[in-house]
Amino acid sequence: MSKYILDENLSAVLVKKLANYLPLMPVRDIALTTFSDHNIWHHAKGNGYTIITKDNDFLYLSNIYSCPPKVIKLNCGNRTTSYITELIIKKVDDIKTFAKSSECYMEII
Repeated sequence: MSKYILDENLSAVLVKKLANYLPLMPVRDIALTTFSDHNIWHHAKGNGYTIITKDNDFLYLSNIYSCPPKVIKLNCGNRTTSYITELIIKKVDDIKTFAKSSECYMEII
């Protein structure tokens, strides 16, 4: 089963709201000295996580280093946690298919 890290630009509340859909962990729960994008990237790579973010920086890292880890970018602007919850629920089957694919990057609009 795939597992997912929520970048710090996404609310940790999503973990509870989406518990029945995806195994999520907020980045702040990871024992890292800093939450720099590079540290998150290397942790995800070494531990089999897919990164869910609203940040373009992970796309750049994906272009430089390829994958793993896989990256899912939510391209929805500054929206409420409820909106993001519904967006992810609507796309959960696509997310699960992406997790099994050889693709490295997925954008959700």
